Amino acid sequence: ALGVRERAVFTGYRDDVRPYLADFDVLVFPSVEPESFGRVLLEAMALEIPVITSAHGGAVEVVRNGEEGLWVPANDVDGLAAAIRALQGERDRARAMGAHGRARVERCYEPTVIAHRVYDVLLEAAAERP
Repeated sequence: ALGVRERAVFTGYRDDVRPYLADFDVLVFPSVEPESFGRVLLEAMALEIPVITSAHGGAVEVVRNGEEGLWVPANDVDGLAAAIRALQGERDRARAMGAHGRARVERCYEPTVIAHRVYDVLLEAAAERP
Protein backbone atom coordinates (compact mmCIF):
# COMPACT_ATOMS: atom_id res chain seq x y z
CA ALA A 1 0.00 0.00 0.00
CA LEU A 2 1.26 3.45 -0.92
CA GLY A 3 -0.56 5.29 1.86
CA VAL A 4 -2.22 7.57 -0.68
CA ARG A 5 -5.69 7.36 0.86
CA GLU A 6 -4.43 9.04 4.02
CA ARG A 7 -2.98 11.94 2.01
CA ALA A 8 -5.41 12.41 -0.87
CA VAL A 9 -9.10 13.10 -1.33
CA PHE A 10 -10.86 11.23 -4.12
CA THR A 11 -13.97 13.29 -4.87
CA GLY A 12 -15.21 11.87 -8.14
CA TYR A 13 -16.62 14.30 -10.72
CA ARG A 14 -17.23 17.87 -9.52
CA ASP A 15 -18.63 20.90 -11.37
CA ASP A 16 -16.94 23.41 -9.06
CA VAL A 17 -13.33 22.52 -8.37
CA ARG A 18 -12.33 25.84 -6.80
CA PRO A 19 -12.93 24.80 -3.15
CA TYR A 20 -10.76 21.73 -3.70
CA LEU A 21 -8.03 23.51 -5.66
CA ALA A 22 -7.73 26.12 -2.92
CA ASP A 23 -6.29 23.41 -0.65
CA PHE A 24 -3.62 22.30 -3.15
CA ASP A 25 0.07 22.98 -2.63
CA VAL A 26 0.71 22.11 -6.28
CA LEU A 27 -1.38 20.95 -9.24
CA VAL A 28 0.01 17.86 -10.96
CA PHE A 29 -1.25 17.50 -14.55
CA PRO A 30 0.63 14.53 -16.06
CA SER A 31 -1.03 13.79 -19.38
CA VAL A 32 0.28 10.87 -21.43
CA GLU A 33 -1.14 12.16 -24.72
CA PRO A 34 -0.91 15.84 -25.66
CA GLU A 35 -4.07 17.70 -24.67
CA SER A 36 -5.25 20.86 -26.35
CA PHE A 37 -5.51 23.11 -23.32
CA GLY A 38 -6.57 21.91 -19.89
CA ARG A 39 -8.73 24.55 -18.23
CA VAL A 40 -7.72 23.26 -14.81
CA LEU A 41 -4.27 24.73 -15.45
CA LEU A 42 -5.74 28.25 -15.54
CA GLU A 43 -7.99 27.54 -12.57
CA ALA A 44 -5.00 26.50 -10.48
CA MET A 45 -2.81 29.35 -11.69
CA ALA A 46 -5.55 31.89 -10.89
CA LEU A 47 -5.44 30.59 -7.30
CA GLU A 48 -1.62 30.99 -7.20
CA ILE A 49 -1.02 27.24 -7.30
CA PRO A 50 2.14 26.16 -9.13
CA VAL A 51 1.67 23.53 -11.83
CA ILE A 52 3.66 20.44 -12.75
CA THR A 53 2.67 19.23 -16.19
CA SER A 54 3.78 16.95 -18.99
CA ALA A 55 5.98 18.79 -21.48
CA HIS A 56 3.69 18.61 -24.49
CA GLY A 57 0.41 19.80 -25.91
CA GLY A 58 -1.34 22.99 -24.90
CA ALA A 59 0.04 22.85 -21.37
CA VAL A 60 3.44 24.12 -22.52
CA GLU A 61 1.77 27.18 -24.04
CA VAL A 62 0.02 27.99 -20.76
CA VAL A 63 2.67 27.03 -18.19
CA ARG A 64 6.21 28.28 -18.78
CA ASN A 65 8.82 25.89 -17.42
CA GLY A 66 10.43 27.37 -14.31
CA GLU A 67 8.03 30.35 -14.25
CA GLU A 68 4.50 29.20 -13.39
CA GLY A 69 5.49 25.61 -12.83
CA LEU A 70 7.60 22.74 -14.07
CA TRP A 71 7.54 20.56 -17.16
CA VAL A 72 8.23 16.84 -16.98
CA PRO A 73 8.60 14.53 -19.99
CA ALA A 74 5.49 12.41 -20.61
CA ASN A 75 5.63 8.99 -18.94
CA ASP A 76 8.59 10.01 -16.76
CA VAL A 77 7.37 8.79 -13.37
CA ASP A 78 10.71 9.44 -11.68
CA GLY A 79 10.87 12.95 -13.15
CA LEU A 80 7.34 13.64 -11.98
CA ALA A 81 8.17 12.48 -8.46
CA ALA A 82 11.34 14.61 -8.48
CA ALA A 83 9.39 17.70 -9.56
CA ILE A 84 6.82 17.17 -6.80
CA ARG A 85 9.60 16.75 -4.23
CA ALA A 86 11.40 19.83 -5.56
CA LEU A 87 8.40 22.10 -5.07
CA GLN A 88 7.55 20.46 -1.77
CA GLY A 89 11.06 21.20 -0.53
CA GLU A 90 11.31 24.70 -1.99
CA ARG A 91 8.22 26.48 -0.65
CA ASP A 92 9.47 29.97 -1.58
CA ARG A 93 10.05 28.86 -5.16
CA ALA A 94 6.61 27.26 -5.28
CA ARG A 95 4.99 30.45 -3.92
CA ALA A 96 6.82 32.54 -6.52
CA MET A 97 5.62 30.22 -9.30
CA GLY A 98 2.09 30.52 -7.95
CA ALA A 99 2.30 34.32 -7.98
CA HIS A 100 3.67 34.25 -11.55
CA GLY A 101 0.79 31.98 -12.52
CA ARG A 102 -1.85 34.35 -11.22
CA ALA A 103 -0.18 37.29 -12.95
CA ARG A 104 -0.07 35.34 -16.22
CA VAL A 105 -3.75 34.46 -16.00
CA GLU A 106 -4.64 38.10 -15.33
CA ARG A 107 -2.40 39.32 -18.15
CA CYS A 108 -3.27 36.73 -20.79
CA TYR A 109 -6.44 34.79 -20.01
CA GLU A 110 -8.98 37.00 -18.26
CA PRO A 111 -12.23 37.20 -20.28
CA THR A 112 -11.85 40.95 -20.92
CA VAL A 113 -8.29 40.44 -22.20
CA ILE A 114 -9.45 37.70 -24.55
CA ALA A 115 -12.44 39.79 -25.69
CA HIS A 116 -10.11 42.66 -26.61
CA ARG A 117 -7.83 40.29 -28.52
CA VAL A 118 -10.76 38.85 -30.47
CA TYR A 119 -12.03 42.36 -31.19
CA ASP A 120 -8.59 43.44 -32.45
CA VAL A 121 -8.35 40.38 -34.71
CA LEU A 122 -11.80 41.08 -36.14
CA LEU A 123 -10.90 44.73 -36.78
CA GLU A 124 -7.70 43.66 -38.51
CA ALA A 125 -9.56 41.11 -40.63
CA ALA A 126 -12.19 43.70 -41.59
CA ALA A 127 -9.50 46.22 -42.55
CA GLU A 128 -7.84 43.70 -44.87
CA ARG A 129 -11.09 42.93 -46.63
CA PRO A 130 -11.30 44.31 -50.22
